[in-house]
Amino acid sequence: MTMEATNLENLLLVIILILIAFALAFVATYQQVKKLKECGSDHSVHLFLIDKIRNNGHRLFSTVPDILNEAYLGAFPLFVHYLLSFLKPDVVEKVSLILNPLINAFLVVMMCLSYYYLIDKVASEDLFVVGFFIAFCPQFYHAFSARNFGISSRPLGILLISALVITNYLYQYYDEQFIFLIAGVFLCYLIWGSNTFAQQTFVLSGILMGSIYSDWFILVCVFISVLIFILIHKKYALSYLFRTGLFIYTYATQIAKTYILKQRYSIWRDLVYDIYVKLKNEPATKSIQYAYNNSILIVLFLNPFIIITILPFNFIEEPFLVHCQNFSICCFILFIMTSFRCTRFLGEPERYVEMASSSSIIVTVGLLSFIDFNLYAAVLVAYCLLLYFLQMFVVDKLKAHVGRKKNTLQKVEETINLSSKEKCEQVRFYSNSEDVTKMFMNNDWGFARFWSPDTKFAGYNFQSAYYQFPFYTRELSNEVLEQYKINYVVYDKNNFIDEPHNPGLNVVKKIFEDKDYLVYRLEWC
Repeated sequence: MTMEATNLENLLLVIILILIAFALAFVATYQQVKKLKECGSDHSVHLFLIDKIRNNGHRLFSTVPDILNEAYLGAFPLFVHYLLSFLKPDVVEKVSLILNPLINAFLVVMMCLSYYYLIDKVASEDLFVVGFFIAFCPQFYHAFSARNFGISSRPLGILLISALVITNYLYQYYDEQFIFLIAGVFLCYLIWGSNTFAQQTFVLSGILMGSIYSDWFILVCVFISVLIFILIHKKYALSYLFRTGLFIYTYATQIAKTYILKQRYSIWRDLVYDIYVKLKNEPATKSIQYAYNNSILIVLFLNPFIIITILPFNFIEEPFLVHCQNFSICCFILFIMTSFRCTRFLGEPERYVEMASSSSIIVTVGLLSFIDFNLYAAVLVAYCLLLYFLQMFVVDKLKAHVGRKKNTLQKVEETINLSSKEKCEQVRFYSNSEDVTKMFMNNDWGFARFWSPDTKFAGYNFQSAYYQFPFYTRELSNEVLEQYKINYVVYDKNNFIDEPHNPGLNVVKKIFEDKDYLVYRLEWC
C-alpha cells in the first residue's frame, strides 16, 4: 500500500470518528433538551425577547418593551435573540430544540480538529475519546443547568471561549499573528453580545493568564473588542455595559444575600456540616438535591477532567497541551476565588470550570496517551456514561414533578387569554412569584416584574421586595397592583394568598383556583 493510500485511509478514519462523536454529542444533548424545554421559566423569557426584537424591526434595545415598570438589559446580551428574531415564532420553537445540541456537537468537531492538527503524533482513537468526553462531559448534563432548558446562550459562550483559547495558542506559535489577533477580537466581540458568564470568564481569566503566564492575548482582545462593541452598537452597548456593572454591584450588595446566600450559607460549610444535617433532618430527595447543587461536589464528581488537569504532571511538553492546561488552571483558580461567601456574587463558581471543560479534556486525553491509554480511557468513558444516565433519571423525575404544575399554568394561561378576549382588554399581568411570571412571558401581555435589580420596583429595592426568592412580599404586591393598574393577578399558594383590597378597585373577580394557584381579574375605577 502506498503512503498516499495510507494517508487517505487515516484521513477517512479521522473523519468517520469525528462524525460519530458529533452525532453522539447531538443526540445526548437533544434528549435532555427535549425533556426539559417546557420545564424551565427562562425559555419563555428568551421567546419574549426574540418577539420584542422582531416587533422592533430587528433592532436591539436597552429598555425592555412591555415591562410595565422600569426595565433594562443589564447582564442580558441579545445577539442570539437578534439572530433568532429573523425566524418565524413556530420555527424558533423548533430551533430551540436543536440549537444547544448543534452547538455542543460543533464544539466536539472544533476540539477534535484542534487536537488532530495542533498535537504531534495523534492516534486516531485519541480523537474519538476527545469527542466522546466533550459529548458526555457530566457537568454539561447537570439536571438544573440552564443550558438544557430550551434556548440558552451558555453553550455558545463555552464554544466561543474554547475558540478563543485555540486562537490564543495560534497567535503564540504561528506566524500569522495579525490574523489571529483579529480572530481573537472578533470572538470577544461575539462574547460581549452573547453570554454574560463568558464575559466574566474572559476578563478574569485574561488577567490571570497575563499575571501568571505573561500571556496577555485574551486581555488585549477584550479591550479592543469592547471598543468595537461600543462603536458598532453605541446606545445599546453603552447601556448594556453600564447596566451590567450596576447589576454586578447590586448582586454583591443585595441579590446574593436574598438569593444564593440565603439558599446555601457556604459551599465549603456544606461539606462538613449542612449536607449532613439536611440528610438527617429532611426528606432524602430534598437533601440529595441540595448536595447535587453544591458547586464543589459538581466539580469533583461531574468534571473529573479539571481535577486531572490541575495535577502537577511535569512531563507535559506538547505546547498545545501546556497552553490548555494553563487556561484550565486559571479557570480553576477562578473557581476557588469565587467559592467563598464574600465572592459568590460573581456567579456559580463551577461555571468557570465548565468554561474550561474542553481545554481540560484536551489535556486529559493528552496525558492518557503517555500512560496506559486504553485502561484509563475506558474507565473515564464508563464513568461519563454512568453519570449521563443517572442525570437523565433525575431529569425524568424533574419533568414529572414540574409537568403537573405546567399543565395547571397552561389552564391559567387559557383562562386569562379567554377573559381578556371577552373583555377586549390588554392584559397587565402580575404574580406574587417571579418564576410564575416568567413562565407566561411567551404571551403578548404587559408584565410587572423585577427585571432590573439595580432599579426599584414599585418603590422597593431588591432586598426588600422578596421575603424569599422568588416570592414577593405582600406589601410590594399591593403597591404593584395599584401603581401599574394590574388587571390579572396570579397568586402562587406557596406564597401568601390574599384577595386584592384597594379603594380604587371597582371589580375583583376570582376566575380560577386550584391547590397551587389563585387568579383574579381586576377592574379599576
